[in-house]
Amino acid sequence: MATGASAATPVHESLPVSDRPSAVGGSQTDAAALTPPVANGGSSAAVSIAASKVVYVCDASGSMIDKIETQKQELRGMVDALRPVDTFNVIFFKEGSFKALSTDGRLIPATGDAKRRAFEFIRTMYIGPSSDPVAALGLAFKEHPDLIFLFTDGEFDNNMAVFDRLAKLNKDKRAKLNTILLLPSRESADDSQELARGEKDLKKIAAEHGGMFRSVRVKSGSQRP
Repeated sequence: MATGASAATPVHESLPVSDRPSAVGGSQTDAAALTPPVANGGSSAAVSIAASKVVYVCDASGSMIDKIETQKQELRGMVDALRPVDTFNVIFFKEGSFKALSTDGRLIPATGDAKRRAFEFIRTMYIGPSSDPVAALGLAFKEHPDLIFLFTDGEFDNNMAVFDRLAKLNKDKRAKLNTILLLPSRESADDSQELARGEKDLKKIAAEHGGMFRSVRVKSGSQRP
């Protein structure tokens, strides 16, 4: 694998350090100030700025059509903030299966070249039917991460199956699991009820696995992929 850009050379647009997304969620300033766990959610998805093995598990199901660009933006910021000593993977779930940046069970060192590969992988991801993260989570835990991020926009096809699978995959609670809820720019009454259920479930997952919950609202006028 090519070494790529040095750590001092950002591979996409840089932000001031205080505003730059941390690899573990929120800004670097926020991440340094936070400690886990928070059972009822929090203002950032950060758990520990020292986390060095990170997997991002992301929803690419059909309901994400108006939210996937916001998800991609969040994801790119987190990947860009990874240090060269960190390792990572990006996994999208859809169609009852998943698409992953790395599929060989090993995390990727966060070199400049690897980040550029990740950005291209994220950019070209398209949506599909089904919102079942079980297979994607299975791959994520096989890679023995310190921290997993689970992005979604609400309930899964089978919430109990997700809870049960996570309980088995992370029975020793070795990995922390942060959850991020993608919210629409506008909500109907039906949306609000579904999002409330989704928020409750994602907070439950985060609390049970030593992580944190946060929500991200899609900006009005966000383009569809």
